[in-house]
Amino acid sequence: MQQRILRTDERKGNTMIHARPGVVAAALATSLVLASGGEKAAAQQDAVRLRMRFDAGHTVRMRMTMDQQISQTILGQPQNLEQTTEMVYAVAVEEVDAEGTAVVEWTYDELRFEQTSPMGQLLYDSSDPNAAVSPMLAGYAALVGASFWARMTSTGQVLDVWGVEPILQKMLDEMALPPGPQSEQLQEQLRNQFGDQAMREMLTRMMAVYPTEPVVVGDSWTSRNAITSGFPITIDATYTLRERRGGVAFVDVAATVESTPGAGGMQMGGTTLEFDLSGEQSGTLEIDEISGWVVRGTVAQDFSGQVQVDAGQAAAQSMTWPISIKGTMNLELVNEG
Repeated sequence: MQQRILRTDERKGNTMIHARPGVVAAALATSLVLASGGEKAAAQQDAVRLRMRFDAGHTVRMRMTMDQQISQTILGQPQNLEQTTEMVYAVAVEEVDAEGTAVVEWTYDELRFEQTSPMGQLLYDSSDPNAAVSPMLAGYAALVGASFWARMTSTGQVLDVWGVEPILQKMLDEMALPPGPQSEQLQEQLRNQFGDQAMREMLTRMMAVYPTEPVVVGDSWTSRNAITSGFPITIDATYTLRERRGGVAFVDVAATVESTPGAGGMQMGGTTLEFDLSGEQSGTLEIDEISGWVVRGTVAQDFSGQVQVDAGQAAAQSMTWPISIKGTMNLELVNEG
């Protein structure tokens, strides 16, 4: 008997859903089927709608940890840097409209930053407020307890972000830099890292992982995110529902990362840094099927390329060097309220 293999492609907005080829069983080998096995197979074939189901008044604490190893060779000298950033956000859903779009408050509850480089070691840990803090990291202390707000859809898209500017100003006040070019350059760097656009893009990378249609095990969907803060990159990701177990959807992630052509570089005073990077990201997300929250996730990154520095009129100081970046991002829902 010839079995028919079906494939469907359906584009919805910016998301494409692919149903893997499936083969329908021809016959039962026996009339005695274990009930538990039948139930498990049925559960795997049921379609599930993965999306955020915001509930006004609901709160969670979410920990995001990023470990990175950055290797560069500048003028023949290796410049290796390792850093870990750990942030715990208190996330409170303030209101939800009829479409499921919510106003969500994000508060920096805990923060830890550690960096080791040829210049030495830097450390800030909000759990140890009495420890001495390097002036270079004084701005981090201003983040703890500070809040910003985002308007988010049920598919994790971030429509708007506000409340960030007062946080930036507080960070600058903590650093107590005198007016001048150094202060202006630092403001620019902080805005690239913590400004409205940077926060919007960070939340999008973390939350916009949902398909637009119900999916079954084996289905895939795609997304494209253009990151403009810092060094501009484009991330093309494919998500695949691998398994459903105990009310949790296990989703595999595979992505390519490339510098965005024609996006320009990162401005630092009178210097422009342009990055030509490419690489991959891969990992797994565990999504609660009822609430939609990502309860746990791990994504590894590995990309490399070149950095070009243009010092403007000081053309003799312009140069290019190789760079590679490896890292892991871990996301964990600490608790709910």
